[in-house]
Amino acid sequence: MLGLCTAVAAAASVAADPVYQALRQAPITDAFVAKNIVLHRDAGTLTLKSGTIGFTAPAMGRDTVVVFAGEGEFDLTPVPAIEKSYLKSLTDQDAVHESFDRALLAFTDGNRQGDSRAGEDQGRKRQTPGRAARIPQAPPRKLE
Repeated sequence: MLGLCTAVAAAASVAADPVYQALRQAPITDAFVAKNIVLHRDAGTLTLKSGTIGFTAPAMGRDTVVVFAGEGEFDLTPVPAIEKSYLKSLTDQDAVHESFDRALLAFTDGNRQGDSRAGEDQGRKRQTPGRAARIPQAPPRKLE
């Protein structure tokens, strides 16, 4: 019974947290045409070839959520032998190459000030609010 009370109290405190609520309910406030934007993280490369990229309002002074609709690719080639071996055991491949047409990205590292400004400047035209509103927004889902 004590465990259940603790879990309920923890859930209530998270739900009351204004930062949590801001992240959960944030609408897209800024949208741009994306063309050849490349993000590098560790052994992975995310390429947004063409499409629309939308940013939610910053939380605690940082960009946190980006929605992308268009043509993109993700590539991952692990470097450490143990990671290569694990990927091979899961996928029977040495590397991952995936194409996608939409993505939801969550950042904690101030990405908009770094890599996300890369790409072709002529491809970063501001979209009208109507265009930003058409970027698909799925309701939150519970992962099991």
